[in-house]
Amino acid sequence: MIALVALLALSAPPTVVTAGTPPLSSPRYAFEPGAKQTIRLVMTQVATERVQKETTETVLPQTTVDIALTVGAVRDGQAAIEGRVLAIKVTPQKGTEAGAAFALQKGFDDGPPLVFVAHIGSAGTVDLALQSGLTPSSSTLDTIQMIIETLRGLWLALPSEPVGTGGRWRIQTTRDQDGMPITVTTDATLAASKVGLALDWTRSEQSTGTAPVKDAPKGMEVRYEAANTNAAGQWTLGPSGLPTGGKATSDGSLRMTGTSSGKPFTIELGERRTVTLTTVR
Repeated sequence: MIALVALLALSAPPTVVTAGTPPLSSPRYAFEPGAKQTIRLVMTQVATERVQKETTETVLPQTTVDIALTVGAVRDGQAAIEGRVLAIKVTPQKGTEAGAAFALQKGFDDGPPLVFVAHIGSAGTVDLALQSGLTPSSSTLDTIQMIIETLRGLWLALPSEPVGTGGRWRIQTTRDQDGMPITVTTDATLAASKVGLALDWTRSEQSTGTAPVKDAPKGMEVRYEAANTNAAGQWTLGPSGLPTGGKATSDGSLRMTGTSSGKPFTIELGERRTVTLTTVR
């Protein structure tokens, strides 16, 4: 989020906090080779920028993305999943800058077809990226990154210890973003579900140090001082291991300080996101 790029991620095995209500079992994603599901992501964003005492707010267009998911080979519990974008519709919202929706839609229309490739373990270890060789337009990069983050977050890491309904576990991850260390804490809860899995979750991302901004304009010294994001949601996954519904919200901020012509300044960036997932028949 907000111009930060993750360079390294390290995670510890999930730790069970509460076992929940019996019967207890070790939850797993039961991927079925050949299974197919088309999902629809509806994404909205509001960005804020505060420079000194002036604040501006930008309402970004709503983006609706239809993605056909297909489970490929499953070996040793790890599934290869392809996500092929079928359609993208960009819709202006109240407060959206004139021309913003048109420019983003044109960027997708003129760009190559988007295909995501994921390798996901039965316990939720996820490696997902845009298919090698694709070069999207610069105007669409932020939205594509948002799609990748959403897809990657659908399959939460699962505990090896048995849990029942109401069972809760914690996932701790650390990563480096442009030199700024970030600690990510995710608490997941197994919700009641007749088929597949239903997972409620909350996530907190907190920076634990500062870092210089490497691409700062010439003559300016700028540092990342603090980055924080709080998110929450629920995902449901069917018996084939593919997502069937859910919603996530997040609220993030990034604070930078620096000097320009010898004068100090502070910039605070914010971003609020909502992503809703449904299936397409």
